[in-house]
Amino acid sequence: MYPAALRALLAAAVLLPVPAAAQSWSSITPIPSGPRIDPNSLVRDTGAIRDSIRAGRRSGQLTRREASVLRGKAAGIDARADIHARDGLSDSERAFLQSNAEALRGQVDAARLQGKR
Repeated sequence: MYPAALRALLAAAVLLPVPAAAQSWSSITPIPSGPRIDPNSLVRDTGAIRDSIRAGRRSGQLTRREASVLRGKAAGIDARADIHARDGLSDSERAFLQSNAEALRGQVDAARLQGKR
């Protein structure tokens, strides 16, 4: 058996935290935040989407109902952007809205291609 003093020393060594001074905080690299999104790019994107919807409607690639649904989705993106922009858009909010706009652009393109027959 160990003497009481040695047991106390071992317990103190195990229970005491290791100093963090050995860590080099300067070697930690920040996580890249991804591409910066221009605040006005969303407005341009939804405007271009509306132009594509309009062109698809004129060419007969989109029905009136399809065009109406797609314009409603574009208006929804703009409305969410307005709500989020009241207190300033964060990078994640911009990225979310941008991805929604890109998804809508894909839906418009797909609908126009299906209507091309």
